[in-house]
Amino acid sequence: MLQGYLVLIEAVASNVTAWPVPVPEIFRPSDLQYIDYRLRKLVNDEESMQNSNDSDTNTTSSFSLPITRKTMNDECDTRKWHTHEWLSKNLPNDDDEMMMNETAATSNSSSKINILQGINSLSMVDDETQVFNDLRDEQLSFTGNDSQPIWCLFNGTGYDLIVDYLGGFEEFDGNILSTSINIKHNEFIQLLVKYQLSVKIGDVVKTINLNRSCKRVYDLSPSTNQNRPIQMLCDVQIRNDRRHVVFRSLAKIYNNTTVLLSLINIDLVATEQNHKIATIEVNDQCFVPIDLLYTYSISQIYIAAHGDENNIETNNCCSIDWENKPTMERTLKLNDGTEVHLTIFTELNAAYMENTDQLDHACFNIYIHPTLCLINLLPIDIKYLIDFVKEIDLKSNQSCSMISANRNSTLTFIIQSYDNTRWISDAIDLEFERTNDHYEYLVLFHYATSPNLEKTLRMILRVDTIHESYRLSLYSPFWIFNYIDLKLELQIENNRTFIDVAQTPVLVCPERFESETNRKGQLRLYGIEQGDTMADWSENFSLDVIRNIRMVSCEVPNDRKYMICVDVETGPSSLVKIIEFSPSVVIINKSIIAIEIVETVSDKEQDQWVSVYPEQTIPFWPRNMKDGVMRVCYTFNHVKSSPFTITPTYRTLLQMDYEEHPVLCVEVTTNGQGRITVIFEDYEANDTPLANCEQTDSVSFCEIDDL
Repeated sequence: MLQGYLVLIEAVASNVTAWPVPVPEIFRPSDLQYIDYRLRKLVNDEESMQNSNDSDTNTTSSFSLPITRKTMNDECDTRKWHTHEWLSKNLPNDDDEMMMNETAATSNSSSKINILQGINSLSMVDDETQVFNDLRDEQLSFTGNDSQPIWCLFNGTGYDLIVDYLGGFEEFDGNILSTSINIKHNEFIQLLVKYQLSVKIGDVVKTINLNRSCKRVYDLSPSTNQNRPIQMLCDVQIRNDRRHVVFRSLAKIYNNTTVLLSLINIDLVATEQNHKIATIEVNDQCFVPIDLLYTYSISQIYIAAHGDENNIETNNCCSIDWENKPTMERTLKLNDGTEVHLTIFTELNAAYMENTDQLDHACFNIYIHPTLCLINLLPIDIKYLIDFVKEIDLKSNQSCSMISANRNSTLTFIIQSYDNTRWISDAIDLEFERTNDHYEYLVLFHYATSPNLEKTLRMILRVDTIHESYRLSLYSPFWIFNYIDLKLELQIENNRTFIDVAQTPVLVCPERFESETNRKGQLRLYGIEQGDTMADWSENFSLDVIRNIRMVSCEVPNDRKYMICVDVETGPSSLVKIIEFSPSVVIINKSIIAIEIVETVSDKEQDQWVSVYPEQTIPFWPRNMKDGVMRVCYTFNHVKSSPFTITPTYRTLLQMDYEEHPVLCVEVTTNGQGRITVIFEDYEANDTPLANCEQTDSVSFCEIDDL
């Protein structure tokens, strides 16, 4: 039995590193491999010795690396190797494990430190997670698998791969033999390995260096095109603190449409021999098999709309020139005869030539998009028609792929209900003249029942170019919410809009709809006889802000001033601003008794008494915010309370002439931008307890008016 042993682990740190006591342990994936290997070897040797003593025969110790196989659709387990935060500031970057050894060998300002850890009473451990936990003496969030692989290998070449370990454990024990693994196409392998692999594909053997995250191209054999040999790509990436190695061809396809696509092999002579190679799911990717990439003398691959049949007619598929044409327009036909219009964009990524530093090769990401995609950025549902055929619903804040539309199509919008009216837009020709990555088009809506009426509704259709496909966004730049009991008129750049009292938004689009900065707005009360002079309007307030709350004043002819709170914030899209108008003073009655309120100045009532029912919230428009005070009374007896101010933030009690509820609590709060809330609540017994902290003297008290 193993009674215990010591594990010495080398770590690199600066000479000036201040080490705490006790010294913490430091582990890297290679350290854990070493520990696991030693434990297994010791256990195997001990078992071999026991078997030798029992049977007087010699048994050779063996060792096999833990391997976990998964298909492409399985999720790879991940694990994060924890280190102490203070140590990461002093040690070299451990993102690339090779740098640790290089730093130790080349840096004159660092030294090797041996960290000593003890392990007691370990007889046999097959799970390196348990070993790691015993060494760290803490619970780590690892999975419960028997093996904790630190590399994930995926085979997307279309062939079987035979992988051999090179230098995986030689530095620990020179007697260990390399282990070969056969990786099927479309299969994941999770395993423990160092930085070099030998990969056999067909009759070709390649040595793969995994010492850093990059893309490397390996020549396999000549092809039918002498200028383009058959090549394999090795793509090393770091995801979720784990290195992932993908072996594949130079081309990868992304299906960003709403249609299932098939990758097919076309026989250019006997078209009835066309076969489906793979299915590309919606919003998924597919690695083009190596042999399919070099089937033809030209750089062509073929796709079709996915169907149940294995043989696909040639006229129902389209070609992709993945090497020579970065942008292509293609059309596919579905089983029901519908034509699907696609935009295909090819992106080039630089890659190294085999195990060199020559960054002179490329791999290809092929993105397949619908030619047109529409997003409804309005707060209301809409319908749209393509080439005046079939109305299609699109809800608020949703998008759809218009697969049956192309750049020559005509688009029409319908708003089923806005302002109690059905609206229909002018037809929009999508064959725009492109001058930039995006541009905006004014969309005019008319009454659907009376199109000859002059009243129109303006919206904006924004067109963004993404991978040469069009993303259309229908929006209104301003959503107006009026939360007060007054009708308003809003002016933006000399464009005036009537804002009625309603809880639904008013959609506003100025005539000059181009995106500008420093746009200003003004406000005034509607329906009061006023001139058109600027003095009738409120002061300007900025609209091009992320968030701003301010008070504006609207004057009326009798010298009364209404203070209105304007809240401007960015909407669900950065293209939209939401503007809310609310009163400067809000009254909330949380009492169970109906009350009435009034403003007084020098004990003179400024308006009629206003009723506020239980659980009701109303706006309040004081005439004199500076000198005015308020009074309150119960509706049934009209006995006035003492006056109280509404400017500072405070809480007080008001004496009311009613035996069952003799006291009313009032709380005045502000949001910091001038908006005031006055809350009335019932005062219950024991709401304000008093404690006598004096040891000997008694305390008496009374209300201030009783002194």
